[in-house]
Formats: sequence, C-alpha cells, structure tokens
Amino acid sequence: MCDAKTIEASEALEEFVNEMIKRSAKKKHYLPRFKKMRKLLNTKRAIAKLMVSSKVQYGFEQLVKNELLDWTLESAVLKFQNEFSPDIVECARFRIKMVKTKLAEKS
Repeated sequence: MCDAKTIEASEALEEFVNEMIKRSAKKKHYLPRFKKMRKLLNTKRAIAKLMVSSKVQYGFEQLVKNELLDWTLESAVLKFQNEFSPDIVECARFRIKMVKTKLAEKS
C-alpha cells in the first residue's frame, strides 16, 4: 500500500524527517517504530501507512507533548502535501486537529 504520489521522497522531505528525528532525540524520544518502518518501507510509504492508522501513535503524542507539533510526520505531510495523495493529506489534517482539540480540552 502506498498512497504517496511517487514512491521516493523529495530531498527536502527526507531532510525534514531527519531533522524531526534529531529534534525528537534531543527530547529523549527516539521514534523506534517509525525508524524501523522507514527502513523497511521507505520514508513516504512509512508516513502514509501511519497517517491512515486509526490509532494515534505514541511517537506523535510524544512529539506534541514535547512541543514539537511542527516537527511531526503529520506536519511533514501538510508541508509537503504535493508529495502525498489527497486522502493522506486529509488524514494528517484530521490528526492535527484532533490533537489540538485534545490539548485545548486539557488547558
């Protein structure tokens, strides 16, 4: 399954994801599941697969808790939406909206 428009990610998307991983590691969260999926599937397929999951991933929650919402995979999809199908982009939008609502309820 790949809902990405092309199989390979652009250099800019790869750089964004690498920076996300670095920033996350600085907060002591190492994204092991995503890194494993990325190695097995490639960057875009791993992102697409996570976007269509009905479950909010632990890594996403941790990045949000560490004030890295702008450095999530969901944010990557929105920033590089020309590289993903409309369905994947909509999933990313929904997931960000959901987490923002959840954060607002806690405030």
